[in-house]
Amino acid sequence: MWNVRGLNKRDHQLAVKDLVSEHRLHFMGILETRVQCNNIMHIQSFLLPHWKWFVDYVSVGNRIWVTWDDNVVDVHILELGNQFMHCRVTNRADSESLTITVVYGASEMIDRRSLWNTLETLAREQRDDPWLVGGGFNVVREMNEVCGASGDIRTAMEEFNAAIQEAGLIPLPMQGECVQNIWQHSIIGVPMFAVTRKLKALKPVFREQRRKKGDLTLNVQLAKGFLDEAQQLVSNDRQNEALLQLEHCCRLVYAKAVKLEQIMLQQRAKIQWMKEGDQCTRIFFRKIAQRRVARRILQINDDYGTSHTEPGEIINEFVHYYQNLLGGNRRQILIDIGFLRPWARHILSNEEASHLISIFTPDDVNQAVFDIAEDKAPGPDGYSSGFFKAAWPVVGQEVTKAVLDFFSTGKLLQQVNSTILALIPK
Repeated sequence: MWNVRGLNKRDHQLAVKDLVSEHRLHFMGILETRVQCNNIMHIQSFLLPHWKWFVDYVSVGNRIWVTWDDNVVDVHILELGNQFMHCRVTNRADSESLTITVVYGASEMIDRRSLWNTLETLAREQRDDPWLVGGGFNVVREMNEVCGASGDIRTAMEEFNAAIQEAGLIPLPMQGECVQNIWQHSIIGVPMFAVTRKLKALKPVFREQRRKKGDLTLNVQLAKGFLDEAQQLVSNDRQNEALLQLEHCCRLVYAKAVKLEQIMLQQRAKIQWMKEGDQCTRIFFRKIAQRRVARRILQINDDYGTSHTEPGEIINEFVHYYQNLLGGNRRQILIDIGFLRPWARHILSNEEASHLISIFTPDDVNQAVFDIAEDKAPGPDGYSSGFFKAAWPVVGQEVTKAVLDFFSTGKLLQQVNSTILALIPK
């Protein structure tokens, strides 16, 4: 989202084109265009002629324009107001969706109150998709963002912060330590909800870091090329100290690039072994391919021996089998413990048995987290144990509180429960 403060001038139009090209954007909200109706088509055809546009001069006027590359994303306008556009953006490549609300707040505090009410309403209606709210709010969050704060500004700032809190939004930091800046925000709700919202807010930051680091495999190839060139120069002039130092630096860069690629491949393959000094690239990619094939179930037999090959029938048989296994009414047989004792090699004492049902402590959670190997594959939410260990001084207290809250209440949020992989014994 960008407030261009007028889109009629050619230099502003060129700035928009440069912004889209530099950051490889596929969606953009443009604020305060000041473009009259009779000039819309001319400016849009110059800016991004192959993109789609949405403007509504009846509801929003020339304050908000939305444009997108229809070859990459699909945009569906959900709701309009005189200070916002609310839409769902879907990536055509993988059907991943997020909801975006483009905001241009009114200049008067009393008029912005309807916008705050709208954001709170949209938050209650929000699905599990990520939600991004951005644009120009015409109000600041903190006193240090404005000079000479008056009573009206203080009141407007308090209302703005209250709306952010009520909607469950997390202001993205502009600078500083990304995890710490996001984690310091207060989220209303149960501890597990606060943790999931903050982890979700961190993902765009990590995606940007990954984009800046580039393709890890390509980085290895580039580093190898630089190392080969440096070694060739050294072979032609073995007494040149500067070339020897250059070759040493290139070797270090190449080793680091290879290590990062190995970590990525190891996590994707979900294997815990690796021969030291051997990149094992073929093994990793073969293992990844094997896992993809192994996850496919092409045929299943039901309780009566009938084979099913249709995907829908296979799914139904799985559901039917485990419903009967886990949810059916089965006869409970009382077993005489004394009858089993001769075959029991190890019997727990009463003290040991009571210890098994004792209440978990923060130390138990801390030990469980740090007992997980850092090279384990990330969980379904994308965060590995290495992340939690590295960020534990910042996130540890809140994560521990969320885990202990689950064991005390037995309640698990839907967004957490839907990403758990349950291992059911055969």
